[in-house]
Amino acid sequence: MAKVKVYRFRTYDAAKDDWFISTRMATREAIESSKTLELIPGTEAEIDSKYLLLGSWTDRNFDPRNSN
Repeated sequence: MAKVKVYRFRTYDAAKDDWFISTRMATREAIESSKTLELIPGTEAEIDSKYLLLGSWTDRNFDPRNSN
């Protein structure tokens, strides 16, 4: 499988009018394509693409240290 870079990100919760850090990770493209997500610099991890859902997102509570 191919390796891909994923990042932690913050997401905006309109109901709470506040930002929170997601337990998922996502590709830069997925994060930057959304107006309610913000990439967190310094959180890059390289993982096997088999861990991505829909080609862009990891599952909840994803830990890249356990993905090799």
